[in-house]
Amino acid sequence: MTTEETNTLTELNYKDRVAVDGSFPSLPNGLLFLLVKARTRWTIEKSPNKQTVAFFSAKESSKKVDKARALGQPVFTDENARDILGPPLKGFRKRFEHLVANEPDYYINHFLEIGDPAPPELLSRVEQRVGFPLPEAARNLFSELNGLTWLWTYQDMQLDPIEELTISDAGDPGSALWQQIHRAAEGKNPAMGLTCIPDVETIFFTDWYLGPDPVDPKAKVKVGRRKVAAPDFYGNLFRFDFFDGFYPCALWADKETEDFYIVYGDDHGATWEEFAPVPFEGYMEALIVEKADNRLMTSGGMKLSHLPYRLLKMFTR
Repeated sequence: MTTEETNTLTELNYKDRVAVDGSFPSLPNGLLFLLVKARTRWTIEKSPNKQTVAFFSAKESSKKVDKARALGQPVFTDENARDILGPPLKGFRKRFEHLVANEPDYYINHFLEIGDPAPPELLSRVEQRVGFPLPEAARNLFSELNGLTWLWTYQDMQLDPIEELTISDAGDPGSALWQQIHRAAEGKNPAMGLTCIPDVETIFFTDWYLGPDPVDPKAKVKVGRRKVAAPDFYGNLFRFDFFDGFYPCALWADKETEDFYIVYGDDHGATWEEFAPVPFEGYMEALIVEKADNRLMTSGGMKLSHLPYRLLKMFTR
């Protein structure tokens, strides 16, 4: 990438049309597509054209790369993609607030609460709790917001005013909230989005009692393609996003990679070995792309032909 290309475009903005060809080693399983889509929320092309403003290419050289450069558009590869995407989850709050503020008129925002940034001393306590420094994506996110709750439906689903939306309301399919949602849907699959991520203190310093009790110190847990010592897995497993009772969502702080992942339980959390872990950054950016309706998966779920990643679809819950 030339200096002239670097200076042409410094960030992606809402409604920018971008071309993406292939995936990058550092951003696999559709993560590149998600990160671009979360910033533009617009059509992603397969090839550069007169309407596109940038081209992400898995190849250093190709006919498409030549075409982009002939159009005067910057070309980004795995080596420099972060130059325009920015650090992991940096600016997430601004993008999320823009999403909510620009929803079409046929959406009803029933509840929105975004917590103030988490103080540095709290993040230091989290590092002590998980046993390693906060990953960049988590530090960037929690430094912008401390808790995130959003509920929207289509306008034909009228709900009573919601003054408070707790993790019990959101995560319990038998709660008064869910009963009201299903009544409003009139027997159809509810057209809606919901995310309920509690504050950092609640996430990391609540006794969630996930997994077997007691945990067999010699047991192994299958996490994707890895086998992890059960105490290391369950000891660093925290409930994270409350949107579903049957497929609970948790944050796993992996001591081996010193990174955060999202994992889904099955059958109300009876097992946490059914689905492969999801990158923390990808999960959060997918909340923007999917408008907190469907959830990102790397195994299981549903694979739609036009998307390079898998989804836990709302209607399957």
